[in-house]
Parts: sequence; structure tokens; C-alpha cells
Amino acid sequence: ASLGKNMLQAAQQALQDYPDIPIHLVTADTGGTPEQGRAAMEELISQEIQMVVGPVFHQVALAAAELAAGHTFPLLTLNPHLNIAALDTMGGQNIFLNAFQPKLQARLMARYGVMEMHRKRFAILAPETAYGRDIALAFAQEVDNLGAKVVQIVTFPPRGHDFSPAIKQLVHLDPGTAQGRM
Repeated sequence: ASLGKNMLQAAQQALQDYPDIPIHLVTADTGGTPEQGRAAMEELISQEIQMVVGPVFHQVALAAAELAAGHTFPLLTLNPHLNIAALDTMGGQNIFLNAFQPKLQARLMARYGVMEMHRKRFAILAPETAYGRDIALAFAQEVDNLGAKVVQIVTFPPRGHDFSPAIKQLVHLDPGTAQGRM
């Protein structure tokens, strides 16, 4: 709810900053659930809107895209999942993603490390989540495609605040001998 309020305030402020632009802002609350997202999208469709910006969260954005796919207005969702854009029945002309593509970013980071920094060996420190696994895999595949190597992948608990065990594992630091090595 707070994210939605902040985004609404930002849109309202943007419209106030440019009063000569003929845009009328219409809002509908997705409530953060696919069911409410569908209802909000149906409400907007009934008002004959010309464009939808949002939703943010994956399941809600997917539900909105399913409805938008059958219409000609553009949907600019703020979620990075490619399966949302895949619903576009107009060949990339009405469902758009305005979000970072994590796998693309991982591949670009790998390319930068190999091609620009001239590194040949990499280690990955990633969260123990689906996101972390996907990013690590995309990075590792690109590193391999470029002729370099990922020598180690270490994960850490997603809600943790102490990364020292993972970092020690990454650098092969034996806690028993750490003080002597320091």
C-alpha cells in the first residue's frame, strides 16, 4: 500500500510539473493480489483508458497483462519477468516492461569483467533464493561463453545480516587459523 501511495504521489507530482501536457490520470487499486489486479484492470478497460502503467508485483502484473493482451492500449508494467511480455499478442506492441532484466544485467556484468577488466577467473556470492540462483547461473554461463571460468559459487541466507561465514568460505578462510593468518 505504501509503495502504491508513493508511486501515485510521484505521478501526480509529475503531472503538476508539466501542466500543459494533456494527460488525465486515472487510478485503480490492485490490492496486491491477482484477483484485485484483474478487477482493477477491468475497471480501467471499462473507462476506455489509453495506457496503463503498472502493476509492480509479478502475479498482479501477470493478471493485468492477461487482460491487456486482448486490447490495443499499451500496458507498461514495472515488473521484470519476461513471461509477462510474452503474453503480448500484438508482437511487442502493447505489453512493455519498464524494469531491469536481472539475467541481462548478470550477462552484462560478466561481459564487462571478461572483456573490459580482462579477468579470467570469477567467484560468485549470491543469496540462497530463486533470484540468486538465476543471476548466478546467467553470470556463470556468460563467463563460460566468453572463455573464462567461475571457480566458486557461495550462497548466503536471504534474510541474513552477517555475510562473514559466506565470505570466509569464498576465500577459503579456516576460522581456526584465521587469527594466525591475519
